[in-house]
Amino acid sequence: MRIKENLEPNLSRVYHFHTRSVKRCFNAHLDPELDSAVQKTIRKDSVKNIIDIKLAFDLVDIWRIRDTDKKQYTRRQKRPLIQRRLVHWLISDCLLDIIEHTDIIPSIKSDHSAITLQINSIEDQVRGPSHWSFNSSLLNDENYVELITAKYGEWIQEFADVQDKRLLRDLIKYKIRQFTISYSKDKTKERRNKFQDVENKSKENEKLCAENPTEENIEALEELKIEYNSLYDYFIQGNTIRSRANWYEKGEKNNKYFLSLEKNSKMKTCIRRLADKNGKEITNSKAIMAELKGFYQDLYDNKDKDTCVDGIRSYIRNLGTPQLSEKLQRQCEGSLTYAECLNVRDTLKNNKSPGNGKLSNSQRQGIIRLIEKKDKDERFVETWRPISLLNVDDKIGSKTLATRLEKVLPEIIHENQCAYVKGRTIFDAVRSIGDRSIMEYTKLSNIPGLMTTFDFKKAFPKLWYF
Repeated sequence: MRIKENLEPNLSRVYHFHTRSVKRCFNAHLDPELDSAVQKTIRKDSVKNIIDIKLAFDLVDIWRIRDTDKKQYTRRQKRPLIQRRLVHWLISDCLLDIIEHTDIIPSIKSDHSAITLQINSIEDQVRGPSHWSFNSSLLNDENYVELITAKYGEWIQEFADVQDKRLLRDLIKYKIRQFTISYSKDKTKERRNKFQDVENKSKENEKLCAENPTEENIEALEELKIEYNSLYDYFIQGNTIRSRANWYEKGEKNNKYFLSLEKNSKMKTCIRRLADKNGKEITNSKAIMAELKGFYQDLYDNKDKDTCVDGIRSYIRNLGTPQLSEKLQRQCEGSLTYAECLNVRDTLKNNKSPGNGKLSNSQRQGIIRLIEKKDKDERFVETWRPISLLNVDDKIGSKTLATRLEKVLPEIIHENQCAYVKGRTIFDAVRSIGDRSIMEYTKLSNIPGLMTTFDFKKAFPKLWYF
């Protein structure tokens, strides 16, 4: 507990900075398999405290990230022989790309080895314009809703000659976006001006109360403070959403904290240092983009389509898999109804990032974004996970189809498939293997067996063209 009591307050004092580093001998090994050469090790309670601190302040063990499976120790006892890595250098996750090299070296006049860091800072890259996301709080703005409703009729008249409904939908969405951006800018400007006005009035009333502290003046000052705090809370709410904070308790963190999180979040989405396919590190933004493009083009290239797809499809057709009855087929077929789409729309969460028969051009668009894998070396492209920010129309359509399918999947998927079927849970598989089924049966029947698990590397890219 002393580790947590000593470190946490000191780190909390600098929570508004987005960079932190802690070098310390914790007298504890974090990974019993890699950080200790002793066969039987007891995990200390302090390890849990260290892990909690890492999670709370977004810290990572830089040496372990760079030397993932390496066994090297910072302290050695001769008799009995005990070797452990007890010295750890924890740094902010956003500093990973400026660490050029880390090593464990002998130290002078100490029974502990030292961990060294070689830092090579990189200039911040010039960021281009980001994608636009709709501010869902506008849906609670009665004035905005009334204006959009009125404008919609005008836009329908403006595009009365457009026969293609898909094109008409894209044009209307373009107009909505154009109007919303303009409206939001005006509202932001108005809100900032009001905030400044209230702040100036509060200063004047502070002076007035100091000179003439009447009940009327003090009450007026209190009203201004309430209005000032309300406007300030609105700005904090915006920072909180953009910072992707998982929780927020009113009054617990100030605006600097969420501004720091927002800045940290932006830094994590920018790859400033990358190793190319030959292992050479590159920092030029255009070279990094070219390397990323080449990697994913090669990854998603349909190399085996001409040689094995037909054979795979033939094999699947001859498996004799269960078929849907005509009644269940009718439940899945047919155009999506207005009621279905409306029900699905109501299940979508606010403040999520959107992306930009036949689908319209905007419905076929998506924004590819790379997400870091926690506790991985960010210099290698394999440690980044691509996700697609899809259009809301596409989300509604795909979830509506998924809602139809979830009603019939239990009829055609065997009960041994426990995950991803409504009404089933993956824990059923654990129970069937362990305490009441397979292992118990083989033991009672004296049947030899082998349990194996498979994890397909890059499974989705290898199957996507199906």
